[in-house]
Amino acid sequence: MKLNELQAQVLAYLFENLSLEDPVDTLDFTLSGEFTGRYICIEAKVQGTETDSSLVANLPSYSNTVFITFTRGRARQAALILANLEDYLRETQRALAEGDVVVLPACQADLDHSSLHAVMLMNTRVSPELQDLSGVLTLRSGAVNVFYALGLDQQEYECLKAQGFDTLMDQFVESGKDLYMN
Repeated sequence: MKLNELQAQVLAYLFENLSLEDPVDTLDFTLSGEFTGRYICIEAKVQGTETDSSLVANLPSYSNTVFITFTRGRARQAALILANLEDYLRETQRALAEGDVVVLPACQADLDHSSLHAVMLMNTRVSPELQDLSGVLTLRSGAVNVFYALGLDQQEYECLKAQGFDTLMDQFVESGKDLYMN
């Protein structure tokens, strides 16, 4: 698979700064609908993380944004969600910020048999493995925004809407929710 210049720069940056282990697998998608473009994501193990976990990130195809998440055994499903986030950016042409929530298409949950309802964008530093990753990468091809993508189920999404971010974070602590998109 051939990467464009920006994708290659993002991959090199992630490989150098996150202690990714070889091999790094690529996953590519064409989403349903009239748009026929392809979205590329990567899956890799990060040194020092749980053996059954992997990092998944999109390599920007139609935006200047990288979405990163961790998952346990559901890399393809997580990558599809990240590809849909980039497609959302392509379609809406809007800028996203930390704390923004994107509701997943209803068919997405059905496709991957997931209870995920939405994705909340967070600072990458919420994950101990991403502490050194800046929210904006300055690359030769330009600036790239980076967000941690945290999946929310329907109940978590409703809590966020009704009671706000702090209450949702308290609920996460009480329930022991981890940062994995499962």
